[in-house]
Amino acid sequence: MLLKRFPQFVAVGLILLCPLLIQCTHEDDPQNTCDESVQPQIEPMFRIYLHVNHQNGDPYTGFAKFTIEKHYCNGNINGVFKDSIDNVIGGIWKPITTQYIMANDSDYVAAQFQIEGFPDLGYYYYYFEVSDRLVIDEFGQRIFEDTLKYTF
Repeated sequence: MLLKRFPQFVAVGLILLCPLLIQCTHEDDPQNTCDESVQPQIEPMFRIYLHVNHQNGDPYTGFAKFTIEKHYCNGNINGVFKDSIDNVIGGIWKPITTQYIMANDSDYVAAQFQIEGFPDLGYYYYYFEVSDRLVIDEFGQRIFEDTLKYTF
């Protein structure tokens, strides 16, 4: 008798477990996590300067490479821009200016500099830091500027 009803027990058990299984997979869904941290969309221009001096105060004047990219809440990376310069003038380098859409508090922009003979230099700019520091330039463009300062 129990063997005849076994398929019914399995079916009832699956019906009872189904909502729990769906909930668990839904909670682990990166899109669900991103939906919960949505913010008003901003589209600032990013201008990240690098200012490097030697320990004795002399400005760095060598080679530098720069990479900037947008990291989305779901882990995707987009908008990778690279640039380099053979001779940094006066220890200050202003790389290319680029624009990214940010609409989630887990979105961030990663800026990385490489200077010959030194470890990579980098910083991550998250949505709230960017939105709190936006300025409007003379053309009405929303700008996020930062200067990374290093002494070696």
